Amino acid sequence: MKDYVDTTGQDKKTKPVFDLLGYQASTLKEALKTGTFQDIEFVKHEEVEDLDEDTIIQSKIHEATWDIRKKVNEKQAKNVLSKAVEFIKEKFTDDGEEARMFVRIKSSSGQIKRTEVKQNEEILEQVFLLNERIHDFSEPLPPRYEEISNEVRDKIIAKAIDLSATSEEENGDEE
Repeated sequence: MKDYVDTTGQDKKTKPVFDLLGYQASTLKEALKTGTFQDIEFVKHEEVEDLDEDTIIQSKIHEATWDIRKKVNEKQAKNVLSKAVEFIKEKFTDDGEEARMFVRIKSSSGQIKRTEVKQNEEILEQVFLLNERIHDFSEPLPPRYEEISNEVRDKIIAKAIDLSATSEEENGDEE
């Protein structure tokens, strides 16, 4: 149990839970160097009135997906993302309703991560959260920890070092 003071000044006890969602790649561009560009998804939520006589339906969702599923270089990624921004502004946004744009990238270990991106000229410079698998633990992991296990920490650090080295090798190849 850990002690803490909540926002009202009350002393509380809690059991911390670690939820490791992934790690932050420096940018979307970096994630694409080792990953595969899966797709771009466009989503728009629209509030509706009088769609049905009982007013049961409150909103409708418009979705479109561009399938890519290829390794792309930076120039190709810039090209397709600029076309996506153009598409969402011209064809997917109307009546002042803002549409959202998501990209999915598959890491070299096969993990797929989806993240929302801002629709601007600097899409490749936006932060991206990647997933990687860690496995082969000496003992089965318990469902909860009071503190993160040393073995988990060591495997995460080793994976980060490995991915950093891979990215540096690929950057060296481009020069």
